[in-house]
Amino acid sequence: MKLQVVWFKRDLRWEDHAPLAAAVATGQPVVALLLHEPSLWAQPVYSNRHACFEYESAAELAGTRPLLGELDIRAVNAPEGRETSNDAAEGRETSNDAAAGRGTSNDAAAGRNHLPFFYVAAEATEAFEALEAFAGIPIGAVYSHQEIGIETSFARDRHMKKWFKKRGITWHESPYGSVRRGLKRRDDWNAHWNEVMFKEPLVQADWALGQAWKPSPPWIDWAQAHQVERPAREAGVAQTGGAAWGHRYLRSFVAGGRGRGYMAHISKPEGARNHCSRLSPYLAWGNLSLKQVVRNLAETRSGELLAMRDARAFASRLRWREHFIQKFESEPRMEFEHVNRGYNQQTFSTSSAHLNAWKLGQTGVPMVDACMRSLNETGYLNFRMRAMLVSFGCHALNLNWKDLSAHLAQQFLDFEPGIHYPQLQMQAAVTGVNTVRIYNPVKQAEEQDPHGTFIERWVSELAPLPMPFRAAPWMLTEIDCVGYGFQFGTDYPAPLVDLTTALREARIRLYGAKKRPEVRAEKNRILEMHVAPQRKKRG
Repeated sequence: MKLQVVWFKRDLRWEDHAPLAAAVATGQPVVALLLHEPSLWAQPVYSNRHACFEYESAAELAGTRPLLGELDIRAVNAPEGRETSNDAAEGRETSNDAAAGRGTSNDAAAGRNHLPFFYVAAEATEAFEALEAFAGIPIGAVYSHQEIGIETSFARDRHMKKWFKKRGITWHESPYGSVRRGLKRRDDWNAHWNEVMFKEPLVQADWALGQAWKPSPPWIDWAQAHQVERPAREAGVAQTGGAAWGHRYLRSFVAGGRGRGYMAHISKPEGARNHCSRLSPYLAWGNLSLKQVVRNLAETRSGELLAMRDARAFASRLRWREHFIQKFESEPRMEFEHVNRGYNQQTFSTSSAHLNAWKLGQTGVPMVDACMRSLNETGYLNFRMRAMLVSFGCHALNLNWKDLSAHLAQQFLDFEPGIHYPQLQMQAAVTGVNTVRIYNPVKQAEEQDPHGTFIERWVSELAPLPMPFRAAPWMLTEIDCVGYGFQFGTDYPAPLVDLTTALREARIRLYGAKKRPEVRAEKNRILEMHVAPQRKKRG
């Protein structure tokens, strides 16, 4: 008899979880373990809002643990993804027993046991050493998903692979969706994605086969001594962690009406808050699998509950999501380096004043400042406005994307390394492959916030001004300022740069760099590695 350990990472759900299903199917004692690793959380890409989302997800897992040894009847595991109790749906702890991975007395009397689940603050080596020492039975195997994470998590995995091997512990790693480790070419990537998303079944553990491990008192004492402290919740961050909330957002988007008008509002900072799916945090932290979302959308499309145009557009973005994660998995150095080495000689501004003003939403460009302040407060911003923030920082201010990276990662509730770094470099125009996109913030305001309501909400000092002055207050004359009771440069800062001049210079700089021989040579290498053959031919 050996202990089977399910190592949860960014896959915080009970459903469609291959490692969990494999561990349960052994019929051996099983325990689920989620680690809040100090070395990982000390990295500058993580913040309190991420810790809070993880904590809420862990609390839901603790409160909705499956019963092993018989068919599971918990509502949260139903195919529809219905919520269970208010406590679970709100991400609150249910009881000390649940948090400690123990079953209730009634369950024990009936011969049933909940799957033990522990959420502890410890490094991986420390936690597994404690489990090895206190489990009472040897660890036979560890089950987890492959993590497409930052270098810190990858280094930890390399270390743990050696640690497990030295002790004769088998480590089973399941693929992350359709992403393939070590992939060097995309010859059959699209076919593989379709196979995984549409033909492979959702993985549901057979709880009747499972046997719950009975935690030993020394392990319980150790786990309680390493409890994760509850982070303070930020008032402006509206989304709560947990699968129940993820399913709720999914249903309201595809069948509840929010998705109607998805394409019409996707680029608008206000409209996107309601009409976009808002599923990205639940995918990033694994409350939902991408396959669950893809399947749900396919069923909805067949039922005509969502406009076909909107459904197709959303489906396309789901595929692109995994495409970018595959890029990062294949070339993880882009966390630190330009993916196109031809840009290594590019010079950038090192102005800390400009960088800090950009971070705080004090650049003097209203649409940029409104977007940054909104992101800093809520953890959410739609894709077009994210691209504009990066464009302004990298193009108008000529800052290096590396200097922007950590702040954006901290603010994005849905920070996903495999999305973050490839997208950041694409918008910064250092790939040599993608179209150079230089966003004019004034034009974006006129098109995506024509009445200035978004700017007014987040840059309240501009509320006295009507459009178009609200989007470009430098257009005010002295008489205008008197009439509106507004002092330009005092009530709101003057722009850090002359926008017209800065964007023109950026265009010259970026298009010139793209023509350099070393950039063009790297472009061919990138296309060979990251683009499917049929798309390369079309290009």
